[in-house]
Amino acid sequence: MRIPRREELVPLHNALKELLIFLERNKKAKRPHFCRFLDAMKNNIEIGIHFELKDVEGLGKLLVRDWSAANNRLIGIPDYCVSLEKARKNGDEIVRFISLTEKVGQFFK
Repeated sequence: MRIPRREELVPLHNALKELLIFLERNKKAKRPHFCRFLDAMKNNIEIGIHFELKDVEGLGKLLVRDWSAANNRLIGIPDYCVSLEKARKNGDEIVRFISLTEKVGQFFK
């Protein structure tokens, strides 16, 4: 998995924020477990930007770790996508969710 570069931090932050807003609007009874990893990523980027972090590679490693954790097959993003399908959500919602996760995932490819 690739570590995001310094110039990618702001676009990545915006993509995470957009994904978290989508999840908040479409939440079921409780917030999905993997949201805590997305929150951590967003917060770590904010801290890095605010304090003009010099060690972007160290921050990048944290982001990779949290993105991997958010994509756990059993309790992460893939499972949430399946649960959307099982709940017979609108196809547009499923496509939007996949699009938003891809938007974040592109920074790690």
